[in-house]
Amino acid sequence: MAFEILDDTVFVLDLRDMNAGLSPQALQGASGTIWLALGTPDAPIAESDIVRGVAQVYGMEPADITEQAAAFLYELKSAGLALMLSVNSKERSQ
Repeated sequence: MAFEILDDTVFVLDLRDMNAGLSPQALQGASGTIWLALGTPDAPIAESDIVRGVAQVYGMEPADITEQAAAFLYELKSAGLALMLSVNSKERSQ
């Protein structure tokens, strides 16, 4: 995975298949903020922590963006552009 930030856009390029046509994904606004909050494959960030962090950046309550953020995270996971935990370890133990 490679990415570049230009102005307010995050361009993400999946480099796993160099034989495929490489086409960057352009992520703007909250989409770019979410992608940048994902962490790394070795240290992924929990979905709830991502939502909380993005809500804080935009001055919103996490509950107000959870559904839309979860849908976008699912899209990223489905496209192979994101790895993250689905819940916090604290939430799992409750």
